[in-house]
Parts: sequence; structure tokens; C-alpha cells
Amino acid sequence: MTTIIKEKNRWLIISLVNLVIVAILGTVLRTKILFSIPWIDFKFLLHAHSHFAFGGWLTLCLFTLMTFEILPAQLSCKKRYRILLGGTLIAAAGMLLSFPFQGYGLFSILFSTLFIFVTYAFSWIFIRDLFRSRADKPILILSITALIAADLSSVGPFTLAYMLATHQVNILLYKDSIYTYLHLQYNGFFTLSVFALFFNQFYSKFNKAAKRYANRFSAILSLSVLPTLFLSYLWHFSNDLIRGIALAGC
Repeated sequence: MTTIIKEKNRWLIISLVNLVIVAILGTVLRTKILFSIPWIDFKFLLHAHSHFAFGGWLTLCLFTLMTFEILPAQLSCKKRYRILLGGTLIAAAGMLLSFPFQGYGLFSILFSTLFIFVTYAFSWIFIRDLFRSRADKPILILSITALIAADLSSVGPFTLAYMLATHQVNILLYKDSIYTYLHLQYNGFFTLSVFALFFNQFYSKFNKAAKRYANRFSAILSLSVLPTLFLSYLWHFSNDLIRGIALAGC
């Protein structure tokens, strides 16, 4: 058990160090607005900042907490999770080091793609182990939906990478790709993961009525993720069906 705690703390410390790096990059971006720093490409550094914030800070932190808090020790201690967390860190670091110099170029796209495939692998292995752990219903629902949302969000980066690599940028599709990615990350992966971790801490202390409400809440919140995605499309679709789905999601 002590080894598991040390392992968890090590990855959390790395995540927090990455948060500091994200903050420093954000400070540099804001400084460049005020002063001329000609050797820094604002757009390239912005890509590095956002990708590393999502990958090196938030995703690594949530993967760590889900692994060591939700799964029992006999599963979280497996070597495969160290490999997956290490792969997440390597891919995020690769994006941090490549985006400032080339924007969407060969190496940044390669590391972005690696990050996506590591996410796929983590989702598959974690969900499989989650079923083995006999997790409580809301934790099961929220964790699975969170990881599915994380996987589905990769549609956005793949679409962007294709358009930028082929120099065929459709402004509507470009913005939709970004908004789809952000929605499925923020309102899907991040939010649902946090609630899964919350219920993992307190669900066993709930009475029967509270557990029943928690089960309903988890199911409804998870079901709302896809229909609320259509809120991101209202800016260019004047379509009653799109508005109806968005309203139903809300």
C-alpha cells in the first residue's frame, strides 16, 4: 500500500510541476501582448500552452487519480498503468517541445497522435479493470462516460490536423472541430471524471435514498453530454432541430 501511495504522489507531483510550466507559458503569452518578443511566435506558443495544459496537467492528473483512487490496489499497481502514465507524459512533453517551433508540423502532429492513442489505450484498460473491481454504479457510469468522451473528442484534433496538413481549411469545420473537442473535454471528460472521484470518496457513506439520487444524477449528467454538444453549433446553424437537441441537453 505504501508503494501505491508513493507512486500516486509521484505522478501528482509531476502533474503539479506541469501546471507551473503551463502558468509560466501563460505569463509569457500575456507578456508578448504588452511587449515585442520577436523570437516567440504567439500562435505556436499558444498551441504548446493549450496542448500541454490538457495533456501534461489535466489529463495526467485525472488519469493518476482515477487509477490510484478508483481502482483497488491489486489492479492499480500493475506495470501497465505506469507505462500508460509515462506515455501520457512523454506525448505531452513532446507537444510542449515541438509546438513552439513549428506549430502544426510533423513532430507536433506525431506527438499529438501518440497522446490520442495513449488515451485510447488507457480507456480500454481502465474500463476493463473497472468492471473487474465491481465499482459502485455512479462511479462506473461516470468513469466510463468520461473516458468515452475523451476518446470521442479526438475527432476534433484529427480533423484540424488533416485540414492544416493539406492546407484545405474550412473555417466552419475548423471552429466546429475546436468546439467539439473543448466540449467533450470540459463537459465530458473533465467534469464527469471529477464527479466519479467525488462519488468514489463519499458514495459508501450515503443512505439508500441518497444513493438512489446519486445513481439518477450520474445517468442524467452522462446522457446530457452529447445533446449539449449542439450548443456549440448554434453559432452557424439556423436549424430548429439543432436548437431543440441543444435545449433538451440543457
